[in-house]
Amino acid sequence: MSRSNQNATSSTIMVDYRRVDGWHVFTSDEVPGLYVADEDCKTAYDAVAPSIELLLRENQHINVHVKPRLPFERFWDYMLVVLARWMHGAAKLSKRVETATIS
Repeated sequence: MSRSNQNATSSTIMVDYRRVDGWHVFTSDEVPGLYVADEDCKTAYDAVAPSIELLLRENQHINVHVKPRLPFERFWDYMLVVLARWMHGAAKLSKRVETATIS
């Protein structure tokens, strides 16, 4: 095992998703400044990980590799289920989606 792998730590960064006036919005209380929004959900989803990497590198001088916990298709399928439940009053329309490996 290389030295960089010995020092790598796996951690979870919680990211919240919501719809705002037709925009798909991702934010996180754990990453100050994270606000990713697009009219296309996949475009926004795909921009979250690189945005977290950039914010942590530039603002906190931490180099990380960030990857989504779920592929977009599984996230979207899950959100459709949550939306159906929300429409029937049984769920909150929010999902936390990101993980990060900090090295």
